[in-house]
Amino acid sequence: MPSRFEAYLRHAQHYLQIAEETETIYLQGGENVFGALKSFDAEFVHLKAGQRWATANWNNSEDAVRLCSDYSNSAAYLLHLRLHPYELIGWLEVAINATQKLGTRKREGSHLGHLGNAYYLLGNMYQAIEFYKRALVIAQSIEDTPGELAQLGNLGNAQLNLGNTQEAINYYEHILAIYRHVSDKRSEGLTLGNLGNVHISRGDWRKALPYCQHALEIAREIGDLHGEWIRLGALGNVYLHIGQVHQAMEHYLRGLEIARRLGDQRGVSATHNSMGDAYFALGDLHRAIDCYEQSLALDRDLGDKLGEGMNLNKLGNIYRNLGQIHQAISYYEQALEISVAVGDRSEQAADLGNLGNAYLNLGAVQKAIEHYEQALVISREIGEKPDEGIELGNLGVAFSQLGDYARALDLYNQALDIANEISDRKVAANHLLNLSLTYEKMDRQGQALECARLALAIYEAIESPYTEYARKQAEKLFANKNRSTRILQR
Repeated sequence: MPSRFEAYLRHAQHYLQIAEETETIYLQGGENVFGALKSFDAEFVHLKAGQRWATANWNNSEDAVRLCSDYSNSAAYLLHLRLHPYELIGWLEVAINATQKLGTRKREGSHLGHLGNAYYLLGNMYQAIEFYKRALVIAQSIEDTPGELAQLGNLGNAQLNLGNTQEAINYYEHILAIYRHVSDKRSEGLTLGNLGNVHISRGDWRKALPYCQHALEIAREIGDLHGEWIRLGALGNVYLHIGQVHQAMEHYLRGLEIARRLGDQRGVSATHNSMGDAYFALGDLHRAIDCYEQSLALDRDLGDKLGEGMNLNKLGNIYRNLGQIHQAISYYEQALEISVAVGDRSEQAADLGNLGNAYLNLGAVQKAIEHYEQALVISREIGEKPDEGIELGNLGVAFSQLGDYARALDLYNQALDIANEISDRKVAANHLLNLSLTYEKMDRQGQALECARLALAIYEAIESPYTEYARKQAEKLFANKNRSTRILQR
């Protein structure tokens, strides 16, 4: 008769095998996904028990140490779907210690990459990059080419999130060529989607469209339903920003159907959030509020603080749009409390910026400036170039309202330099338009016209909804210039 220890060991090994088999079925794609998820969910409580037992018996058996590593690797995709990032971090930290004890370098690198992904989901890009780089060093040292490519892709994702778009493109294009050469369709689709995300972040929505469409085709071809959900959301966002809102909504609704079938509550929440954006664009603010509130409720149930903060901010934006500024401030302050509590300094800066916008709407310009300056300090401290540019632009608006046009010009030019540095054309055009309006107030019509024309050229190229406004500004300034010329000729 086996001892109590042996019985628990066999139990843990049995459910490890089930996890591995279930992951294999899940990766076959298509309808297999739903059967795999159903089986995984039915056994999840036993899987967790096995992992806890292995962790508790770390010092008693090498078999337990091996299990600590194997559990986090056995069903990496399914664990990503079912574990909250904080819980996943706990599993992975144990797994990394196990691989170091066992001397299994390849597995250690894999766990480090997954740990980076968990921090990425939490919005901690610098922590994510640290783990990706450690994983990359291991992959290169043991000549693990698939592992090296995976970490290069992860580093591209993190750099994109930080606004370093050209660096992200360099990573993605390098690995895309290799994935195509070895016919790795899943990784090819993932990388195409990431290249689409780069162009989305730059405001080049038309350029993003074929990348996102191709990525969706591959996800469907290989039966990757979770990947299909991701690509439907990205395509929906593209259609939303090029003004095809109903097309966007079709993609979101299909994505919502998939997320529900997968039992992916985080996916359901994210899709409701995107649908809120679409209703907002349609001017249906009450349905947008309903979507954001559904997403907010799910995020609170899931303990997803980042999602909760994002929904609070979007609700604040709607109420600010409705002119209910004090209600908006209440939502922004709740969001700020969350970002401070979880130590997300990037989101903290964004929340302070939103509060600044609300106070500016109330005419409390000095209070707005205080919030913008706090946000700017944080963005500079953490090296968030896109956010630094946003806060400089916001400060420019505030000082322009105070009539300090020289200070406003300086701030807009600093913001424009950053937008050009990170290749964000949409934001660069916004700053050029603000420069045009400020030069006009200073009666520097020639410089105002030049900036308006530059802004218009960018807006036309990216098909921005601000195109018509910039055109009217340029036409007005051109007419003023001609009128002044005629007066001088008299």
